[in-house]
Amino acid sequence: MKIFEKIPHHRRALTQFPLLILNLLMVLAVEGSPSRESQKPEQSHAEQTLGEIIEVTGTLRLIGNEPFTRLALIDSQQTIYYLDSSPKSEIRTYIGNRIWIQGTLRRKTITLADGKPLEDELILSPKQWKISTASPTIPISP
Repeated sequence: MKIFEKIPHHRRALTQFPLLILNLLMVLAVEGSPSRESQKPEQSHAEQTLGEIIEVTGTLRLIGNEPFTRLALIDSQQTIYYLDSSPKSEIRTYIGNRIWIQGTLRRKTITLADGKPLEDELILSPKQWKISTASPTIPISP
């Protein structure tokens, strides 16, 4: 404590701040964080119905740079579904809009040249689609 007696009163708080942070970290380590088991995230279509026909609503985006652009649908859980559609498909005119798609889901595994795996891509082959804000009329076929 003789060290603190030589330090002016207004600077003592600054010297004790690192100790406060250290104590806080120790308490958090002992208490732990909330269990991940108690926080069950919603299961996405990708985990439930791989290879089956699913319905997804999300925002249509163009991902990548020319000449390597790809259409993707991003749902409310931020899951990216790459669309398996032709470059001249009418659906491209709705980039940036919320759309509903019904299609077959498959998973594409990607491995880099050095053997490291990347996150699997979800490929959605559209069977039907429509703008999600439109009245429920007959969906447009791709």
